[in-house]
Amino acid sequence: MSRLAFLLVLMVSWPVHAFNYSTHAKICDLAYQQVSDPVRFSIDALVAKATPRYGAKAKTFPQLCGWPDTVRKQAKYKHTGTWHYVNVARSATAVSAEACPSDGCVLSAIRVMFQRLHDSPTSDWEALAFLGHFVGDIHQPMHVSYADDRGGNRTKVYYQGDRTNLHKLWDNKIVGTFPTKHDHYQDSISPVADLPQATLVWANESLKQTRKIYNGYRSGMSLSENDILDDRQWVQQRIRQAAQRLAGVLEGALRVNELPEIE
Repeated sequence: MSRLAFLLVLMVSWPVHAFNYSTHAKICDLAYQQVSDPVRFSIDALVAKATPRYGAKAKTFPQLCGWPDTVRKQAKYKHTGTWHYVNVARSATAVSAEACPSDGCVLSAIRVMFQRLHDSPTSDWEALAFLGHFVGDIHQPMHVSYADDRGGNRTKVYYQGDRTNLHKLWDNKIVGTFPTKHDHYQDSISPVADLPQATLVWANESLKQTRKIYNGYRSGMSLSENDILDDRQWVQQRIRQAAQRLAGVLEGALRVNELPEIE
């Protein structure tokens, strides 16, 4: 099956979460293409260990990256629910490390899963799945948002006549069609020096867009294809950034004696 055909299958066959499955798969696919051969080998070995016991029936890294959404309501993984996002006050202009509650958020989850993968690079396939997924989540603005609106789920809007909400709009509608050539996304990978600081940078980039969204979108408003063109370009750029940054994180976690570095 070609890479494009594989991604199209994901789009029509997987349920919807944040980003949706096809977007998480695309981010991880692009990251996989950019990592070094030794890291790619390590990823393949970890994916092969993924047990179907809890629903991880993935045969590739892109498929595995959707797994965290499928298990978040299961008893064993229910505690991971808050790890997919970080909430801030409506008045907040920046995200700080203190924004994480005691049960964790996407900021702390990325760091924890990086450390787990770094410590067990040949066995902890769950850490690989969570890390790939959470790096995608932190690049989605509705995952760095406001608790009182449940990340945009309470703000109802209409897109091309269909009723939806801000969260679903940004997860599914705005993404658009993925380019068929992976080199459309290629950028040089900057080494990651400080992962805690990097996650704050990524979160604040998303918060900046979140603030823009809430200044421009109103509950009940109707949106056409033309209304979201600029937002679609922004999301496509976030996919490129997430993939590049995930590749850098994976290099740090899976290459022996090397630390992660990120722009």
